[in-house]
Amino acid sequence: MAALKTFKEQTNSITISQTLAFIKKAHSGQMYGKDPYWIHPKAVADTGKKFFGSKFNKNAYIVALLHDVIEDTPYSDKDLLEMGYSKEIVDSVKLLSKDTGLDYDANIQRIIASGNTIAMMVKFCDNMMNYTGTKEGSKWTPEKIKHSTAKYKKSLESLAKKLNVSNDKLAPIHAEIEKRYNNK
Repeated sequence: MAALKTFKEQTNSITISQTLAFIKKAHSGQMYGKDPYWIHPKAVADTGKKFFGSKFNKNAYIVALLHDVIEDTPYSDKDLLEMGYSKEIVDSVKLLSKDTGLDYDANIQRIIASGNTIAMMVKFCDNMMNYTGTKEGSKWTPEKIKHSTAKYKKSLESLAKKLNVSNDKLAPIHAEIEKRYNNK
């Protein structure tokens, strides 16, 4: 059995659909706004595929699906390894999990400093979803919306620079957000 587990870790034979089923279970009972929480990591993964194309490979897609598991569920990095996820995937998920001893900007800089392209792409897409997601209907104050929007914009710009994402791709998104929240 140990040899089989090692082989699974090396080849990451766990499929995207198996990972999707797992995150539905892992995030069971959690909500992302009005939706079951698993909708968020799925949207992050789909955004990665659309935004980065073939650079956002199977491992990146799986990391996106798993990106909040260690941080927001009882599952640990050791659990993910025992389930058969590769060390590369688990290391990326660990890197994406908040270091509670650091503030938000320092966590983003820690991800960038790692040079882990998969983690940077996933964090970029996670921030894109959080940045562009509607805050209407939430209980957030205008001040909290403004703070959140500024935080994600700054993070997106830092990650975009490191990932060589052109400003031409981000400018229309920034313009949409400015229009949405500054016309209120």
